[in-house]
Amino acid sequence: MRALQSRERAKVVEVAVDETLAAQIRKIAAFVGELPEALQLRAFELLVSELLAERRDRTAQRIPAKAEDTVLHKEPEETEPDIETKTGEDLVPADVHLKVKKFLEKYALSMDDLNQVFYKESGQVTPLYEDLKTTKLSTMQVRLALLMALQDAIGDGDFSVSGEDVREACKTRKCYDVANYSKNFTASANFFDGLERYDKDNPILRLSEQGKAALADLVKELR
Repeated sequence: MRALQSRERAKVVEVAVDETLAAQIRKIAAFVGELPEALQLRAFELLVSELLAERRDRTAQRIPAKAEDTVLHKEPEETEPDIETKTGEDLVPADVHLKVKKFLEKYALSMDDLNQVFYKESGQVTPLYEDLKTTKLSTMQVRLALLMALQDAIGDGDFSVSGEDVREACKTRKCYDVANYSKNFTASANFFDGLERYDKDNPILRLSEQGKAALADLVKELR
């Protein structure tokens, strides 16, 4: 691993490594060091390349070394008046699966609360929320998983979501914690049935009762 790290450090100099980035790379190196030797070089190159690509794409935020300290830095708000983006229509009871209706009833939520979070666009349930009420990437990731599980459940009653779909949503929202993505789910394993360690080859995350309770609290916070 020492020779491998030396080769990558030469590349990193070109993008002005700071202490935060150096710490991230050391963390990646430690993780890769646990892999079979034949995979270490390629895995390290891929992870570092993805980390550097993320940093180049970001102008108003950076990725700290630890998941619990990871904070999203928002760009300054526009001075122009807000533009209404909701062009669809409210959900009605007929759109909502019985299991979701039971969920709303159990946690003292209403259709109005649901319509503060989602709406119907061309017959599809669509997110209405923009602000996830946190700047921590790890929290944003888990909150997206909970909300996306609810979005799917509205139609089929199954409170589950693919972790890989959540990964793409995190990338779209610029809150992808590349070095800690799997660990963030593991740290919140109590929200998901049977989860001990996140596996991208078996990515389905099904909400536990604790997860549904956390989801209900989140809906109340976002309404």
